[in-house]
Amino acid sequence: MSKIDAIWRGSHRRISNTKPCFEPNRSLPCPLPSLPSGATPSLKTKRIPAWPVRSRPCARPAATSPGCWPRGGTWCSTQGSIGYLIQQVLGNELRRRNIRKRVVTVVTQTVVDPHDAAFHQPTKPIGSFYRKEEAQRLQAERGWQMVEDAGRGWRRVVPSPWPAEIVERLVVKGLVHQAIVVIACGGGGIPVVRRADGRLEGVEAVIDKDLASALLAQSIGADLLLISTQVERVALNYGKPDQRDLDRLTLDEAKRYLSEGHFPAGSMGPKIRAAIQFLEAGGPEALITSPAHLERALVGQTGTRITGS
Repeated sequence: MSKIDAIWRGSHRRISNTKPCFEPNRSLPCPLPSLPSGATPSLKTKRIPAWPVRSRPCARPAATSPGCWPRGGTWCSTQGSIGYLIQQVLGNELRRRNIRKRVVTVVTQTVVDPHDAAFHQPTKPIGSFYRKEEAQRLQAERGWQMVEDAGRGWRRVVPSPWPAEIVERLVVKGLVHQAIVVIACGGGGIPVVRRADGRLEGVEAVIDKDLASALLAQSIGADLLLISTQVERVALNYGKPDQRDLDRLTLDEAKRYLSEGHFPAGSMGPKIRAAIQFLEAGGPEALITSPAHLERALVGQTGTRITGS
C-alpha cells in the first residue's frame, strides 16, 4: 500500500462520549486501534457543539466591523478548537507508545455551488433547541428558518449543499506523504463559495461530514475510506426481527439497497452515499464499522467492506 493508506472518518458519539480523551496533558483513556505497518490515517471529526459559540454574520468586511465575525467564523472556531484537542491528546498518546508520528490540524474549507438547490430548501438542524415562541421571535428578528425537531423543541435549519472541492486538499496530501497524521475536514469543512474573481466567501450552511470525507479521500488518492459509526456492520432491515448484517457489498448492491430505503437519511444513508461517491470516483474500497472493532475490521475479521465489484 502507498503512504496514503486510509481516510478515517470518526464517530460523533464516540468522541462526544469520551470527554476524558480531550483533557490536555492526559493519556488517552480510550483504546486506539492498531493500524497496519506504515499506515498513515487522516483523522476527521464531526463538529461537536461542546460549548456555545455564537457569531453574527458581517454585512461588511470583518476589518471594518470588529463587533461581528465573517460567515464561517463559528465553523472555523469549532474546527480549530476541537482539532487542537485531538491533536494534543493523540500526539501525547503516540509519544506514550513510542510511536514517532507528528500530528497536525488543517482548518479546511469546502467549496460548494452557490446555485445548489439546497440553498432554496434548508434541511439541516443546527444549534440550540428553542420553545415555539422563541423560535417565532428569532425567525422574525433574524430571518432564520425554524423547524420542530422530533418533538424536542424548535431549531434553526440551514442548507446542506453537496461538497464540490476541498480547498486545502494538496496541503493535506503533502503532509500525509511526509508521514504526518492529519486532522482535517472537521464538521465537513467550512462551507465557502468561489466568486467570479476567485475570492472565497463563507456561506451559512453545513456540509455532510461523510460526503466531505469521501471527497477528501478521493482528492488525495486514498486507498481506503474508513468510516467509523455506532454499529459493527451495515445491516439490511436494521432493528427488525429479520435484520441481516452484511460483511461485503458491491457498488451496485449498495446503490440498490439505498434506493430500496434500507439506509435512512438520518443514520446509515450518508455513510453509504459517501462510500458510493468514493468508489465511483475510482477509490478502491470503503470500510464501515464501529470504533471498538476498527482493529479487527482492518484485517478483515469484521465490519462491512464495499468494493466496486
